[in-house]
Amino acid sequence: MNVFLSAGETVLSVTSEPMAAAPGEDIIFAVTIIDADSNPAGGVSVSLLNVEDNSTVGPVITDATGVAIFDAVTRATPGVVFYQVYIESTATESIGQARFYDSSIKFPTVTNAMDDHALDEYEIAAGVQMIVPVYHNVNVGDYLTYYWGSEFHASHSIEELSDLPLTLDVNNQFPPSCLVDGDYEVFYQYLDEAGNANVSKPWAVTVSGGNQPATLTPPSVPEADDGWINISDAADGTNIGISYKSMQANDAITLTWQVYDEGKVIIESVQYNYSVLASDVTNGFCTIPVLATDIPVVQRGSADVWYTMQPANGDSIQTSEVAHIGIDTVA
Repeated sequence: MNVFLSAGETVLSVTSEPMAAAPGEDIIFAVTIIDADSNPAGGVSVSLLNVEDNSTVGPVITDATGVAIFDAVTRATPGVVFYQVYIESTATESIGQARFYDSSIKFPTVTNAMDDHALDEYEIAAGVQMIVPVYHNVNVGDYLTYYWGSEFHASHSIEELSDLPLTLDVNNQFPPSCLVDGDYEVFYQYLDEAGNANVSKPWAVTVSGGNQPATLTPPSVPEADDGWINISDAADGTNIGISYKSMQANDAITLTWQVYDEGKVIIESVQYNYSVLASDVTNGFCTIPVLATDIPVVQRGSADVWYTMQPANGDSIQTSEVAHIGIDTVA
């Protein structure tokens, strides 16, 4: 979530490299800052507060691209260290996580990649699943977050012990970018009832022959022009606008609408199929309505919206970038 300050700077992102390390290894943070016009904010003083011991990392001045790179942090034992981002002397809501895995925690696996940690086009077509195993000392109330590298993460609250193993449909529940050719670190972490954060060792997977990188612009959500769908917007559903070059009648579009609660837990995931009309080609865009029943009651939640398009002329399927909006349908 972007955090706006009185001076106009925004914490756009906080990333760590690697996302999960062995205890004693180094993790490097990169914080990206933009100004009120969404341009890179250079020359800004940024620091990190270790919320565990109140020590400070930095300050570091952002470069011309708005990025501040911090000296490596480490930890001798497994766990997660949370770092709060400060701009000048002002605290933001943005948090970085330095994750140090526990090799005794069962790692996740990816179906069709068990033997060689690789997914080719045929294995992807057969269906890809990420499986979070039954880990040691699992308890009702644990808060689980699973990661497909930096491309996607979501959460799941353990309400029954039978929730695990948790099987996740990567083809349909994860954005298409998760199956673009490349290398990914797949892992999970969970908070137990005592508030301790535990991280699994990452499981590496290489995708080859997968989706092409996104070539289509993200869909638009006109009612969320302020960034949010509120209760009145949701009452009669909401329209999703799609526009792309070379639109043709009978192009087949599959729109994915995925809603999360405040904790990034998926609470609704639905797909809409649409065939482009000749009138859409004339207008230069098409509109796909999301039903009111697919916009759940949620406070300070969010939604990801993306689509794939199979051209009517038989060319390769293309995918869009993902649109991110806020959802707050609680009066």
